[in-house]
Amino acid sequence: MTLQRTSIAIAVSLALGCVVNAHADQASDMQAKLDALQKEIQELQAQMNAVRKKQEQAAPAPAAAAAAPANGVKAGKDLVFKVGGGEVQLYGHADVSLDDQTR
Repeated sequence: MTLQRTSIAIAVSLALGCVVNAHADQASDMQAKLDALQKEIQELQAQMNAVRKKQEQAAPAPAAAAAAPANGVKAGKDLVFKVGGGEVQLYGHADVSLDDQTR
């Protein structure tokens, strides 16, 4: 009976040891994958920053955008709004009237 209990205890401890070892291996594999992904993200961010710097150096600010008023309305007698990268011009006639009625 003692031999049977001892063999069961040994089998259980071996099984638990294998399970714990398997989890440790999985955790170290996941950590290695996480480290590799973080390194890749840092490399991509460095590439994006380099591209942004090149674009900023290559394309000076347009003079028209610097001269545009803060409210987005273009100066002149026409009604022109700067919208996004283009302009919207409104034209036509406005017929305004006011009516009053009492009982």
